[in-house]
Amino acid sequence: EARRLRFDSVLDVGCGRGEMLQAFGERFPARGTGVDLSEAAVAACRRRFPDARFEVLDLEADRLSERFDLVLCSEVLEHCGDPARALGNLRQMTAGHLLLTVPGGPVFPIDRAMGHHRHFRPDSLRGLLAENGFDVLRVRRWGFPFHSAYKLAINLRPRAALESFAGGAYGPAQRAIGTALRGLFHLNLLPFGWQLVAAARPR
Repeated sequence: EARRLRFDSVLDVGCGRGEMLQAFGERFPARGTGVDLSEAAVAACRRRFPDARFEVLDLEADRLSERFDLVLCSEVLEHCGDPARALGNLRQMTAGHLLLTVPGGPVFPIDRAMGHHRHFRPDSLRGLLAENGFDVLRVRRWGFPFHSAYKLAINLRPRAALESFAGGAYGPAQRAIGTALRGLFHLNLLPFGWQLVAAARPR
């Protein structure tokens, strides 16, 4: 999706450990900024990526004062109790385009444990974006068959999956599984699956 666009500045909302901004920095000559609710995540990103800017931000409560050519918001909106308020703040920070990913499909036990309030359908996501000041360019499904199979597999034993992968440093087994999944996810077929990818621009 990003290859379709021109941008000199990019904001990653919910930047976590900074991998998304790192990937964008390797592919695009854009100034990178990341924000996250977690102070620990922001501190870690500042140490790992001293040339980028990172700030603590609660998307439902606040926004940065400037606007960015491209705003990324990946796997964040499902955690928001008030997604309309979050989208309002995203709109105020978006000068060009918003790229958004959210889970669709069933809300599994592991999703509840990770703080998901809801999942989305293509029509509900389109409506929510439109109601909050965005023109929707595309909403596509993604994730079939490998991501969908992964979601089903981790929900066979959700507590064990969380204990193994949700915190701390990965050991050799976790790294091997992660590498294998990353490769398989590149083989998913569009436009099928439970994940949703949306491209929009502010009105």
